[in-house]
Amino acid sequence: MHGLPEDRFVLAERLGASNATGHEIVFYGHYPLRNKEAELCERLGIIEMKVFMHLDMPLLGYFGSDRIKEIMQKMGMSEDESLNHPMITKALSNAQDKIAEQCITDMASRSEGGWMKSNYASGS
Repeated sequence: MHGLPEDRFVLAERLGASNATGHEIVFYGHYPLRNKEAELCERLGIIEMKVFMHLDMPLLGYFGSDRIKEIMQKMGMSEDESLNHPMITKALSNAQDKIAEQCITDMASRSEGGWMKSNYASGS
């Protein structure tokens, strides 16, 4: 997974409360449906989670990542600089809600892009 040791990662679908206890859980990307993400957090007893994403991820691409990139460039920020703000969190939640409104099914996929193409009415 992106140059990091595979033995340090567990797929979210295989994660349970027993192997989550005492570990910091970091997500690489949001699940496109917020209710599914909330169910996972509830099942694991997660109150706050860290999610790492990049602006080229499909979820962000459908909802304005190009505008964010443009703003970052105008501000002189580098590509690898971290963004963390309640406005970004709210924008992601809104994007997940829009996806839920147009979700035609919820079939599993090996990637976020694959999930969007298979499950989201505007994903093609």
